This record gives sequence, structure tokens and C-alpha cells, in this order.
Amino acid sequence: MGCSGGKDTIGSWSVKPEAAPPNSVPCRLTVTGLKGGHSGLEIDKGRGNAIKILNRTLIHLAELGARLSSIDGGNKRNAIPRECSALIFIPKRKRADADAIVKSANVTLKAEVASVDPDLVISLTEVPGAQKGKVIPKALQPSLTKTIAALSHGVLN
Repeated sequence: MGCSGGKDTIGSWSVKPEAAPPNSVPCRLTVTGLKGGHSGLEIDKGRGNAIKILNRTLIHLAELGARLSSIDGGNKRNAIPRECSALIFIPKRKRADADAIVKSANVTLKAEVASVDPDLVISLTEVPGAQKGKVIPKALQPSLTKTIAALSHGVLN
């Protein structure tokens, strides 16, 4: 993570991936539709940060047992990221509940950025063929999501 002005934060963990839980559905959680921008020039505009929005949604999905496999967002250290996605594994029996969480996140988070980023979309789609994927250890996932939340300032940016 970085910002305008040159401060960079680099975090690293030693991770030994685990097999995705049995009876789970691989899904892609995606945040799109944001404007993004330069962290120095547009930071005062209240634009949504795709990584933080995805992270907030992921924290709620983790309450259902969703497990994180990978996350990818942002392309420059001094930019407000406009897109982000994560591969997650959701227990089959909780798939409908996961859809409800994403629907609720769309309403809540879109309302928070509606005046500057009205095109925000949070989606959850199944990824065929990824059933034998790897996930980060269950004990590490809350540390990762809390770190992402702590390293970024503000509510959404």
C-alpha cells in the first residue's frame, strides 16, 4: 500500500496454503464501477476504494465460513483503486446467505459513495472448475482482513 507523498507500507506473511474446504463453492467476489484516482489529487473527493469495499464485504462473508484463496486489486501504489476481486470458497449450504450479504453490501456501501461513485457494483459469481483450489489458513484470514482495514485510512478510501 502506498500514498501520495511517498509512504509505502509492505506487509508479508509466511503462508502455507491449505486445500479448499470440502463441500465449498468457489466464487469470485468483485468490486467494479468506481472512478479511482490519484491519492494526492482526488483523495478529498470521498471516492470509494475497491480494496476496502471488497475487504468489508469479505469480513461479513467470513462469518459464514467463506475462505480466501486470493485477492487482487489496485495497480499503482499511489492510486485509489477502482477495481478489486478475490477468489473465495463458500460452504455450499451457505451460498444463498452469501448472496444476501453481497446484496446488502451493495445497498449499504453504494449509499456511502453514491454522490461520487454511483456506479459501484459488488458481485459474487461461481467459478466453475476451481473446486480443488487452495486457501490461506483459517487462522490467518482475520489477521489479513484486519490489516487491510487498518492500513487504509477513512471509511472507504
